This record gives sequence, structure tokens and C-alpha cells, in this order.
Amino acid sequence: MRLDVVFYFLGIICFALTIFIPFYDTINLITAAFMIVLILFGLLFMAFGYSTRPKKFQIIRQPPKPTETKPVEQKTPQQPPPSAQALASSPTAAPKELTEIKIKGIGPRRLAQLKTLQITSVEELAKWSAADLAAKIGVSTKITAKWIEEARRLLGEVV
Repeated sequence: MRLDVVFYFLGIICFALTIFIPFYDTINLITAAFMIVLILFGLLFMAFGYSTRPKKFQIIRQPPKPTETKPVEQKTPQQPPPSAQALASSPTAAPKELTEIKIKGIGPRRLAQLKTLQITSVEELAKWSAADLAAKIGVSTKITAKWIEEARRLLGEVV
């Protein structure tokens, strides 16, 4: 049972008793004081009932819709492509996918946001700056800095 209904019921009982007291007894100083106290309790119960009523509308915060933006292209010096033997022996030949690696704070929702920015691997995440990524996704720079630091740490272990 809802709590507001209980408070409203108690308030109505207090008001009903206030109305029926003059029919039961003659009004003197004590009964008048008792009636005033009952009216105050009735008002108090009504106020409690009003404050505990269920809210009509519940605000549900929708996540921001990801916007289609192109990642900032960073200029890197051109290096000659590695030889086939170097690729075969290198453990970092295939970039690690973000879906395969567990980085704290990157769940399914953040993965979807990162995919809209075309960031699907740990290497791509490590190339971004924390401020740019935070502006694009809409989270704090501190959080994105931790993600990028973790990605760079993972790449450092592999290399």
C-alpha cells in the first residue's frame, strides 16, 4: 500500500474527529484545545501524504546521440612498409580490437561511441589525445586520459 494514502487517511480521521467532538461533548477549554490539536495533526498528515505521493513524471536522461564526425587526422612521418618476414614474426601484426581487450570504463555504450569515431583497435585509441577524445564523446578528459594511458600501456607490453 502506498504511504501517501495512509497519511491522507490519518488526516481525514483527525478532521472527522474534530467535526464529531461538538456532538459528543459540550465545548469547553479542554475540548477546544483538543480540537485545535486534531486540526494541526490532520494538516500535518495531509502535508506528509502530499510529500510522499508518487511523482507523475519521471525524468529519464537519454544518452546523447552520437554525431557523425571524422577523426582528426594526425600527421605522422612516412615510414617504409615493413617486410613480410617482419610482419610474420611481429606479435603486433594484427591490431588488438577494443572488443577483445578489457579497458576499465569502456563498456558496450562507450564502444559504440568509439566505433562512431572509427576507433576499433587499441592502436587507434592510443593515437588520440585525451582532450580531443573527451570533446568528441562527451566525457571528462581525466577518464579519456586513463583510457589512452591504458591503451599505450597495453601496446608497450606487446612491443
